[in-house]
Amino acid sequence: MSALRKGLTDFYSKESKRLGYVARSALKLTDMQEKFKVVARGGSVLDLGCHPGAWLQVACQALGPLEQGGMVVGVDLVSTNVGGNQMKFIDA
Repeated sequence: MSALRKGLTDFYSKESKRLGYVARSALKLTDMQEKFKVVARGGSVLDLGCHPGAWLQVACQALGPLEQGGMVVGVDLVSTNVGGNQMKFIDA
């Protein structure tokens, strides 16, 4: 099995898709958030080069409810189609 093919079917790829993430890196980012609390509830995040949007998804979840405030801004040359009430995408 080629490395490319294996990468498409490994546990993390399947699990990230099952959980609705756009990339398998979201699982690593959620682990980092749980361990180190990188994003504070109600905080602000600027994600430069945000495509495909895994960090945007994780950051929006980490901010907590919309009532607590906070904003995630993603900037990239490639359009990114992940949503969130606290997220704004800027197409550079």
